[in-house]
Amino acid sequence: MTIGSLNDLDLTDMAMKSPFSRAAMALTLLCCVLTSTAQKRLFVLSDPHLLAPELFQTNSTALQNNLATDSRMFDLSNEIMTAMVSTIIDERPDAVLIPGDLTKQGEKLSHIAMATLLKQVTDAGIKVFVIPGNHDVNNTQAVRYDGAKTYSTATINSSEFVEIYNEMGFSAAIERDNGSLSYVAEPVPGLRLIAIDDSRCVARDNNTSLSANGLSTNTRAWICNQIDTARQQDKQVIVMMHHNLIEHIDDMATFISDAQVAQAQDICNDMMQRNVKLVLTGHTHVSNISAWYNDTRTDSIVEISTGSAIAYPCHYRIIELSPDLSTFQVSTGSITQVDGKPNLLAEAEERMVGSAYSTIKTIVARNWNTFNSKLEQYQSILGGI
Repeated sequence: MTIGSLNDLDLTDMAMKSPFSRAAMALTLLCCVLTSTAQKRLFVLSDPHLLAPELFQTNSTALQNNLATDSRMFDLSNEIMTAMVSTIIDERPDAVLIPGDLTKQGEKLSHIAMATLLKQVTDAGIKVFVIPGNHDVNNTQAVRYDGAKTYSTATINSSEFVEIYNEMGFSAAIERDNGSLSYVAEPVPGLRLIAIDDSRCVARDNNTSLSANGLSTNTRAWICNQIDTARQQDKQVIVMMHHNLIEHIDDMATFISDAQVAQAQDICNDMMQRNVKLVLTGHTHVSNISAWYNDTRTDSIVEISTGSAIAYPCHYRIIELSPDLSTFQVSTGSITQVDGKPNLLAEAEERMVGSAYSTIKTIVARNWNTFNSKLEQYQSILGGI
């Protein structure tokens, strides 16, 4: 259980966690203690990467080859998301927050399938708020898997994303940004959610080759203005975005160059100056909680990153808010079984281990120039001994 404050946050015993260390999943973050029972609850899941069942055959060799090099269980994504929906309805939170990568590669059929599943949640009277991730909009890699081959399939643009997920945040928006899919909503009275599209979805409508990571100057100004407005109205503020704002792995920027949002430190400063204390993210598929401090360590922001729902250990978060919304508790749960898979986590762990070699190989290849320069430095030092 993690305890924190949305007002003056004081963090101690903060540690980084590696995604490859199971023991490191038990992070303790100590803050001020709740003085009363929480009354409002937020359910957070991230990176469900749904692949619509119509887009693959389980025995497709093309799909199996993809699964062999990835810890994400795309072939079970529909079943896992179905179990997630059942869990949400059983938990009865006040709202569900999903910080992006709703689909595998932005396939239109996958978005329709995801919205259909989430409609079960909204039909149960539970609010849902989503934002797109870097996989979701204008993705040229959207394919279906048929036998040994893949074939291109329809994807969506930013306008279609809003249309499909209109009842999952956009129709309830208090304000929307003209240059992105960012919006402001109030999931519970008194709590403003700044939902940030940091994947440049609108800009990529006309330039799909543009990096899906970053905020324009205008969008950054809009975000600051919305936080200021919320503060003027005496609202608590939380932020949801896809890319990480804070590192969750040592030297993360070196090994996963696009893990953090571009200009992360400047954006941190924007938010810290406006007393934002809590940011919810996904993207790196790592469940971790990290803090970023100012130079004098007199102020900080906490970021809760939630791992992919379809990769071990299939996490979700529950954030409980105190009655005055000033403090919160965070707990973590897992989807442990789905239809036909009573031991889902055992299979998920096996797949993660099986894909580890491929993951490490990809990281080394992507960062070979950095590694090579380090090796040359070490050779120079050793040669001088």
